[in-house]
Amino acid sequence: MWGLSPRDLFVIPVMLCALSAAPVARAQDAAVPTDATVVDPTAPPRRPPSRSPPAWPVRLHLALPLGSTFGEDHLQGFTWGFRAVAQTYPAQGHRGFGVGAFAELLLDASTRQYGTWGAVFSGPIWNGSWVGLRAGGTLGWRTRDDAGLRGDAVSLAGFVEVVLPAYLYDLGLGLRVDATLDRTGVAAVSLMVDVDLAVLIAAFALAGAR
Repeated sequence: MWGLSPRDLFVIPVMLCALSAAPVARAQDAAVPTDATVVDPTAPPRRPPSRSPPAWPVRLHLALPLGSTFGEDHLQGFTWGFRAVAQTYPAQGHRGFGVGAFAELLLDASTRQYGTWGAVFSGPIWNGSWVGLRAGGTLGWRTRDDAGLRGDAVSLAGFVEVVLPAYLYDLGLGLRVDATLDRTGVAAVSLMVDVDLAVLIAAFALAGAR
């Protein structure tokens, strides 16, 4: 047997305690995730990011065209009317290429009329999280209230518009150049601003409620 000094009697228990505590410390270190984040209870809650309304694959658009008509046709000067458009968007997200149909009634200050119906197509120039910029064209058959003089005509138009898709409806504001073509050539050209009819109705309703 080896003789133990008083110093050895003190050192040996200390070493045994240190060896027994080392595995516990390693286990505690392994239990703490390295990427743990500390939550500050005084920090304001984070708001979830706002999302635009979902865009459905088929959407409608109603507009009040306002503008002017130039040319040799009977429709002249200040021009206004009503326009309805329905388009389908087959691509994923339903904000890409669109094709559909439209119908429109245009009148001037003397209530002379154009009635038009036909096809419409459009495509995106830029898409943001809420709104998008689109361009497209229309090709339609145009009837005139003086059809006995010059007959019916063809409508050919191009447009750009700012659109906010919302479920079954496209809120929008557009600029359109519309040409009336008959057997004599270009009978008239209309420069129109297509103002969204739903926005106008909502604005009038809010104004009337005040």
